[in-house]
Amino acid sequence: MTSKSETPNPTPSKSSDPFGMFGKVQETLLGNMIEMSAAWTEMINDMRAEVSSFVVDRIREDVKTQQDIMNCKTIADVQRVQGEFMEKAMKQYQAETHKLLAIGKASQASISDGKTN
Repeated sequence: MTSKSETPNPTPSKSSDPFGMFGKVQETLLGNMIEMSAAWTEMINDMRAEVSSFVVDRIREDVKTQQDIMNCKTIADVQRVQGEFMEKAMKQYQAETHKLLAIGKASQASISDGKTN
């Protein structure tokens, strides 16, 4: 009988063990993610509430403008109503952008300071 030469099963060294590397990365990142998750969730909820409120207000303005246009007697009245609508909408969108940026900055500051509510 001929015997096959058996090669020993090599055990992975620490440097070649990809799972060990992932474990270390996970430990490092997971701690940071847990700390950020409360602030992140609060920011998303604040932004969602702000955007929802803004959309409701804009829909009200849209409906009001449509009613105003239907009550116009001249083309000049329609142009005036449309102009006022656009001017107000631009101001409201600009204000909303500033509110959302402020929410994001406040959240970023709380994450940077390590403070979560």
